[in-house]
Amino acid sequence: MDSYGTATALSNAAGLNSLTANSFANLGTIDNTTTLADDYLVDIEIANVTETGNKQILVYVRTSVDGTNFSEDTLFANLVRIGVIDITKAAAVRSAAFPIAVAFGGTMPPKVDVIVRNDAGVTLAGSGNSAQYRAVNY
Repeated sequence: MDSYGTATALSNAAGLNSLTANSFANLGTIDNTTTLADDYLVDIEIANVTETGNKQILVYVRTSVDGTNFSEDTLFANLVRIGVIDITKAAAVRSAAFPIAVAFGGTMPPKVDVIVRNDAGVTLAGSGNSAQYRAVNY
């Protein structure tokens, strides 16, 4: 039976608000060194925006064994994509939850930063965007 932890806002979830086109935002670190969860679900919500360009928000993670030494967040080669939020349809909020461990062969890294790239072609709304995570144990 799966067990889900409490949803927790990422420490820099506000970084989604007014995120300019083709920019990155580090939404915060998930620390799995004490919880020791099997996985985490990352839920990103994007407020309504009239998109152009590629019409998507890309969701990445980058890992660290010690929680200090992370790779550069704007180097694509060092980021692991865990999901894409398609924003081609009109909606008040576009939301998607993505698991992390599957991107690492089923093993949850000790610490991960959650990073998004605004590939929507326009600046995101100034409010109404959010990012949270919750632990999952199988």
